[in-house]
Amino acid sequence: MIFFDSLKKKIKEDKHFNELFSGFSTALILRITGLFFSYLFIALVSRKFGAKAVGVFALSLTFLNIYSTLGTIGTGTLFLRFCAEFKSERNRKALKNLFKKVALIVLTASLIVSVVAFYNADFFSTSLLKKTFMKIPLIIVAFSTLPFSFFIIVSEGIRGFKMVKEYMLFRFVGLNFLSILFLFLLPFILNMHYKTPFFEKTVFPILAFVLSVFVLLFFVFYVWIKEYRNIPELKERGRENQGFLLLLSISIPMLFSNSLSLIINWADTIMLGMFKSAETVGYYNVASRISKIIVIILMAINTIAAPKFAEFWGKKDIAGLVKIARQSTKLIFWTTFPVFLFFILSSNFLLGIFGKEFQVATVCLIILLIGFFYNAVCGSVGLILLMTGHQVFHQNVMFIGALANIILNYLLIPKYGINGAAFASAITMIFWNTLYSFKVRKITGKWIFYPRIY
Repeated sequence: MIFFDSLKKKIKEDKHFNELFSGFSTALILRITGLFFSYLFIALVSRKFGAKAVGVFALSLTFLNIYSTLGTIGTGTLFLRFCAEFKSERNRKALKNLFKKVALIVLTASLIVSVVAFYNADFFSTSLLKKTFMKIPLIIVAFSTLPFSFFIIVSEGIRGFKMVKEYMLFRFVGLNFLSILFLFLLPFILNMHYKTPFFEKTVFPILAFVLSVFVLLFFVFYVWIKEYRNIPELKERGRENQGFLLLLSISIPMLFSNSLSLIINWADTIMLGMFKSAETVGYYNVASRISKIIVIILMAINTIAAPKFAEFWGKKDIAGLVKIARQSTKLIFWTTFPVFLFFILSSNFLLGIFGKEFQVATVCLIILLIGFFYNAVCGSVGLILLMTGHQVFHQNVMFIGALANIILNYLLIPKYGINGAAFASAITMIFWNTLYSFKVRKITGKWIFYPRIY
């Protein structure tokens, strides 16, 4: 009772925490809804098509994330950051200039990546993964790089405008719901009865996901442009003429950080695909998805906090930044800890929901849960570094972490399979969050993580 009374008092008295908490509540509900549809989608795929289809989808989605990361060149975080700053300044001219240049960068990079990915689909499927059935999914992914890259960029701009509901609806709820819808509609639309000489049934999940991206792309553009037009132009700040070199000098370090984060998040899937069967990849993917529920609170908080961190840093209000960061981390801990304990005790049951065969990943799930819980209780330390211009340090830590992750996966997966991949991921998460916490402490003079030990 004391904790909740204190929480209510803070919400009433603190404007920024009130905004964070109310936005967090909305983001959390939408995030949970999106996760429900996401897990329903995977459950439908696993039940109807089997573990192999889950593995094919996981590998395809991994390549799509890699291609889109290269196609956006780190401009997603940049666009979020400057949309937040320019909107607070009511500088429409700077926003318009930013959008044009970011769009040109993404268009050029994504087209190059798409062409390279298309012509190398056979190499990746046959030589790298040693799975010829992956060629068609990788070709689909290659053609989807451009729209998916723009979907990411523009939705991050919506997030920068503090339009939490719209951002969450597009990125999580809408994307997963439409994927389920297309998964049911595709056989009837194409009249293939799940198998033709051109499409195996394992292709349908990634095709359903890609079609969802195409549909939602039009909506995110509409919402961003509408909100941009509603911003009143009050004053010029002299920042409307940001050149390509300046934008790239900010985005490229973020590209490295995002690429390295992607390696850490997806190297396990790729290397499992290289050393093990598609079914094994499917088992790991389900365990990974379940474990990521632990960081749902952190991700919901980050959705609200990212533009606020940028706003506080732009105003040089370090005390305000620390205060909101600490409040958010405390909230994350007390809402995440019960879920963590429940998942540890119910891991075997949770995996069984997707099929009895998936229960072989119980130990793997427990290892991943520990890693993600540590990630959650450290708070938004990585995001704080990106929103405060410390992307180079972020990049360097990610590089070391990615290198360690690849080495650990290479050494552990052949012998320990999915458990080895889980251990590599958990160690990497603990490593980078520890270093981020020390760096944020150095920048702000305060610890962010909770519970604090001093």
